[in-house]
Formats: sequence, structure tokens, C-alpha cells
Amino acid sequence: MGETPKTALHRYEEESSMRYITSFERLARQEGVIQKGREWLLEVLRVRFEDVPRELVETINQIKDDSILTMLHRQAITIASVEEFIVVVNQQRASGEQSSKESGT
Repeated sequence: MGETPKTALHRYEEESSMRYITSFERLARQEGVIQKGREWLLEVLRVRFEDVPRELVETINQIKDDSILTMLHRQAITIASVEEFIVVVNQQRASGEQSSKESGT
């Protein structure tokens, strides 16, 4: 015998209900996303160029914005050399620093 509509609705509500996520959990997840973005970016650079300068690794590990990591990941896939990639990263850092100064942060 099949479920009654009431039982099916109750089961659906239980299955689809999302538990509350605390601010700490949300921040931890975001940091996890950022860390994974850094790892993927560095992996692409290592596969494409083998030798990645330590200074570049340190710079990438300081990036805290997942949208910047995504943009750099795309650049890393298509850029011709690690030297050109360093120029892109430095330009991004300079524009980010300029944005911070303009916003007063």
C-alpha cells in the first residue's frame, strides 16, 4: 500500500528541511572554498610550468577573495608563461590595493 498524501508531505518536509548553519560554520566553509581555490590554482601552475616561484606561491596563499582566485585560475589555464602570470597577479594586487584605499579599508 502506498503513502498517503499527508505522509508523503511529511517525509518530503523532513528530507528537504535544511538545518541551521551558524556564522562560524559559514565562515569555515568559505575559508575551505578559498583554500581549495588556492590549491587548484597552484596545481594548474605546477602542471603547466612545473617550477612555481616560492614568492608566487606565498602571494597566492594570501588571496582571500574566491572571485579573484577564479579569475586567476582561468588565466593560469591559458597564459603563455609563469612570468606573464606573475604580471597578472601583480596587476590584480595593485588594483585590489587601490580599491581598498578608495573604500577606506
